Amino acid sequence: MTVITQINNNNSGTINEKKSKQHLPSILNLSLRGNRVDIARDTMLSLPESILIVMFPNGYVLDEETSSFCIVDFNIECLNYVLDYFEKAQKELIHNEFEEDAYLAYAVASGIPLNPLLTKQAIVVLREELEFFLVVTSTHMLPCFKQKTSDLLVQQDLIFETLLNTEDHHLIDLLCQSGFSKSDRWAHRATEPNKACISSLSLICLDEKNKVNCGQKLMIFWKKPAKKCWWSKSLVTIDNESINLWSRRTWSLELSLL
Repeated sequence: MTVITQINNNNSGTINEKKSKQHLPSILNLSLRGNRVDIARDTMLSLPESILIVMFPNGYVLDEETSSFCIVDFNIECLNYVLDYFEKAQKELIHNEFEEDAYLAYAVASGIPLNPLLTKQAIVVLREELEFFLVVTSTHMLPCFKQKTSDLLVQQDLIFETLLNTEDHHLIDLLCQSGFSKSDRWAHRATEPNKACISSLSLICLDEKNKVNCGQKLMIFWKKPAKKCWWSKSLVTIDNESINLWSRRTWSLELSLL
């Protein structure tokens, strides 16, 4: 059985954890790899912890030279995907307010505890970091091989492809009950600059049919992202040369409630 463990944040806090230790302006001025973005504080703090951990490993720190914006090493297309998805999910939540109001009235009248899964929009957050290593005989060709291998791995975007023939069927079943399917592809997948690493992300609103049953299993990951890491080895052909490729995948799984 593969163990999914919670991420240890003892050495570095997220922006959410540090907001009580520093004053955050109502508008956060960011520079994402050279792209200037202004985001409302409340919008940013509503994003998944697994995203904020990567974006703000040291909290919201202004650039020393200008003191006017925070430099963030994060893909702007990935951030836009998250913001757009959360905005769409929020609109769907407002559309279903009547049912939620009826549930709230019933819960108050009956004196039963409120179930956040029935009053909020639940979003499953699945993120992957894929680090790869090549074993080659011609070291002078290594930069070229790395680039072409990176391009190849980006194209191999099936989420569950590397898990289908393993003993991780319980994890696949849980995610498929949540709303994923075994044929799904990563919604965002891109190479990290100056690294032999590929980051991928997919979000999905919890399936209404399994919202309570499956949601209860995922509640342990609410604001507490968990991770799973595994290695794999394969043989790839680049420029007519067979190369041993070692891949280290790290998944982060989280449940967000809007």
